[in-house]
Amino acid sequence: MKKLAKLLTLALVLTLIVSLTACAGSKQGAADGIVGTWKYTMDFQKAMAAAGESEDMAGLESLGDSFKEMMEGLSMLMVLELKEDNTYSFYIDEASAKAAVEGMMSKLTDMMPKLVAEMSGMSEEDVQKALEQNGQSMDSLMEQFGGAMDTDEMLKDLKESSSKGTYRYADGKLYLTEEGSVENPADYVVVELNGNELKITEVSEGTDFDDYKSLLPLVFVR
Repeated sequence: MKKLAKLLTLALVLTLIVSLTACAGSKQGAADGIVGTWKYTMDFQKAMAAAGESEDMAGLESLGDSFKEMMEGLSMLMVLELKEDNTYSFYIDEASAKAAVEGMMSKLTDMMPKLVAEMSGMSEEDVQKALEQNGQSMDSLMEQFGGAMDTDEMLKDLKESSSKGTYRYADGKLYLTEEGSVENPADYVVVELNGNELKITEVSEGTDFDDYKSLLPLVFVR
């Protein structure tokens, strides 16, 4: 059962990190119309499904429908600020991240029996019997999982995933250069600007975005 708890924790963390990192990345400059605070609402259920289609994250598909159901209705806000002085900041809205994690934990309390049964290939009744034979209960399992899922640490990790630096925008391509890095002209993301909508539609193979193409397009609004 400890393996199961760790698997569920890992799956959630991977879902978050994949979705989060799909927004920081390339390198430096300025342009009319792109300056502003852009926000993208990441839907956990959709992000998990998209991540599961990628080769690196294919293991998510094995988590079953119950885990995907648990992600329903959970979302988190990502913010990309492109300033007039050609500096940028990317970060996760802390309030939305906290609400998402708390919402997931609340759902987990109700869905744990179904999740364990589905992932173990046993009926809920058989899972209950197996737990009892090991001197455990579903409540104790939830307690173990709750201990493994350090929500404060998760929120701290998400906060630390933010980045800032300089940007350049030219010919529909956005280059982001994180502080301490040197711009690489071969690394960029292709964006489409349409009024108050900024859509990331394509990424170069040299960027961190390349591993997460299944999440595209990412549509930010301001």
